[in-house]
Amino acid sequence: GFVWDNKTNPTIENAEIFVMNEPPRVGVYSQHISTTLKDGVKYYVRTYVRNSKYITYGQEVVFTSLGSLAPQILDFIPKTGNLRDTLTITGHNFSYKLLNNKVQIGEFETTVIKADQDTLIVIVPDKLNKLSSSISVTIQGNKATSAGSFNLILPVLSDFHDKTGTFGSQVTIVGENFLANPASVQVYFDSIKAKIVDIQSQSIIVVVPDSLDNRQSNIKVRMNNLTVSSPDKFQLASLSIYDFIPKVSITGNTITLTGNNYSPIPKNNIVTIGGLKANVTKASVDVLEVTLPLQNIGYYSSRDAKVNVEVLGENHDFSETILINDKWFRRKDSPINFSGSFYAVANNKAYLGINGSQGFWKYDPVNDEFKKLTDFPGSARNGGNGFVINNKIYFGTGNGDYINLKDFWEYNISSDLWIQKSDFAGQERVGSITFSTNGNGYLGGGMYYESFVCNHPFDDFWKYNAINDTWSRIPSFMGKDSSSVYGMTSGISVVEGSLGYIGLGWNNVSSPPGEDGQDQRWFVYNALTNSWNQLAYFPKSRNFQNAIAFDLNGVPYVKTVASDFYSFDSSSNSWQIVATGLLPNDISGIGFSIENIAYIGIGKALWEYDPSR
Repeated sequence: GFVWDNKTNPTIENAEIFVMNEPPRVGVYSQHISTTLKDGVKYYVRTYVRNSKYITYGQEVVFTSLGSLAPQILDFIPKTGNLRDTLTITGHNFSYKLLNNKVQIGEFETTVIKADQDTLIVIVPDKLNKLSSSISVTIQGNKATSAGSFNLILPVLSDFHDKTGTFGSQVTIVGENFLANPASVQVYFDSIKAKIVDIQSQSIIVVVPDSLDNRQSNIKVRMNNLTVSSPDKFQLASLSIYDFIPKVSITGNTITLTGNNYSPIPKNNIVTIGGLKANVTKASVDVLEVTLPLQNIGYYSSRDAKVNVEVLGENHDFSETILINDKWFRRKDSPINFSGSFYAVANNKAYLGINGSQGFWKYDPVNDEFKKLTDFPGSARNGGNGFVINNKIYFGTGNGDYINLKDFWEYNISSDLWIQKSDFAGQERVGSITFSTNGNGYLGGGMYYESFVCNHPFDDFWKYNAINDTWSRIPSFMGKDSSSVYGMTSGISVVEGSLGYIGLGWNNVSSPPGEDGQDQRWFVYNALTNSWNQLAYFPKSRNFQNAIAFDLNGVPYVKTVASDFYSFDSSSNSWQIVATGLLPNDISGIGFSIENIAYIGIGKALWEYDPSR
């Protein structure tokens, strides 16, 4: 035969080759070469003879090419096949050098695994994705295209059963050609890939994917990069809910929900408890484990909370509710900010507002509702205070536009009306301490605010007789007159029967709070004996914030800068910590109790504290 290349001394190992498979004879051998030659390129050509042992090359001849003819495709087999099948192309003017033959099926280039001047053997490309594609061969810029097309084998999907199932159940697909190229077969429910359990020529068994995210989906079989869809849709079985345990729990704990046709993917099960979205920590078709939402993300609609489950658009409520049994339970947010707010309790309702604005509100704990009442008709102010006598609310003093006030007002709950009463008999003031017991109101302490300086803390106290609309002075809690630098402003009060407890107010306002422990003082007034006693100091300084206090079952509870509440034991004159870390580390707010349940307002968040839980 002949070998040629654009480099000298071509060999059959590295050059173009033309094989003449003829019996040996003496004489002239010739061949017309019309392929793999570039126009104007100098080539070196040699003859060769080869037997089982030797290769002998003839004399090298040099010529300049005038170019080549295009390759020719006469036929190819098979006409139908699969990805990665071997395809044989017959024709003329092919190259013995594999890389010189650029073969494409459709738009994708194949891998040529064998070549001579008449035959090319190629691999059907993995990326081929059309049912029918032409074949082309290009050599040295000359291209030939097949007259016929190569066809990929298409899977046929006739039917499937069962038409309804759940996650993890098996579905049998019926059709044809599935074993033509089983390695390339994939099954999808819409876009979700399913696990194939068994595959035969006319059937495929698959598992319904856990990650299925639609209640209805088309089943698709993909083979040879060709996809066919089912004539019908697969339907997920309806959600069923059975029970949950426990029925009583606290936030942050786990509850277990039983049922059928839950999603095994936790995020595809939406569980709400009392309106709050719960975290699903573990999921199977018949069991969900759920963490009760903490109350820092929002408030439950009720302690008896409804449990709802939604799976891929279908949702159901359990017939029973879960009891949220935290001692601290968040109520509906308030329309006002509790910081600095006046508050009073009457008829098992709380009345709030006025300080900071003239708006006045009623809170009903049974229905967890706030209702707007008639605005306070007096001048706008901060630091006013008051009390309740015979289910009427009294409010006054404070500071408005840097003017200290002593006006006093009565609010009639039944008529929702305000009436001005006799002015407070003591000196004008802001941040007074108030309480009521035995049919009388008491107001004292506070300070005189002047020229942007908190001057003159008071220690005087006064009693108000609502029947006569009169004020009378009672002994000072310090046993001194009102000019004492050991007065008290912005303190707290708690009433137990005939005893009024006060304390934790600023004292010598020219010095920082906490100096000498004066802001930790705690006093009790006995209305029956008209006398004061100083008690054990509160364990924590209040700093510059307002303390929060309430009474429950005859026991005062107090909170300052830490997130801890302390109760006061009057029999031992001592404080005991009763709750830790249950509220934000912010103490500007209010506290009151109704029907043996305490309520704490911080910011606009209202919390219920029930020590019986």
